[in-house]
Amino acid sequence: VVIVNRAHHAMVDGVSSVDILTLLLDADPEGYRPDPPASPWTPRPAPSSWQLVKPLLWSVGARHDGERTRMPALWRTRLVPWTGMLKLGGTMVRRRNDMFFNRKIGPQRTGRGLKVPLAAFKALKERYGCTVNDAVLAVVSEGLYRWFKSRGEAVPAKVRVFCPVSVRTESGRGKPGNQISGMVFELPTGDLPIEERLKRINITTG
Repeated sequence: VVIVNRAHHAMVDGVSSVDILTLLLDADPEGYRPDPPASPWTPRPAPSSWQLVKPLLWSVGARHDGERTRMPALWRTRLVPWTGMLKLGGTMVRRRNDMFFNRKIGPQRTGRGLKVPLAAFKALKERYGCTVNDAVLAVVSEGLYRWFKSRGEAVPAKVRVFCPVSVRTESGRGKPGNQISGMVFELPTGDLPIEERLKRINITTG
């Protein structure tokens, strides 16, 4: 018997998916039968529209000195990194390149995976002084360039991509919980040497 667990990263990351398996499977072949609940489970009522909006307008939070304070959540928008949000919004609304795979997705579209040893990316990291993530993005960028060329397509200078990013810190290793974010940026896909490709990617990713 084989169980395939597929979950989108919007729900869980790799560590949390293991937590799901521990709930679905038993550690021993005998299994475990929990006692029935004393009373049937009843879900709580769904929140109203006002209950969803209220925390955005007025919230209660703790100050550093331990006192309670009331401050409208909208007033705290001055703390939001507006520069980054505006840059992201501009990237999302900017007209995309007219490429052959930017079309309506149908049931005939398929995907293909490629396994690359981690040692290969670490070799790029050691040779060019970049990060493993930058090395992966550079290989993807080079692959897109060669793909366009092999199809006889016009090669764009940049391709907008979404890249998942783990925000799990060293102290959070092994702990459950989804700690995945993402970034949208333009990948350099022109005819570039690997050094220049890595340099541009490193400037973008910081």
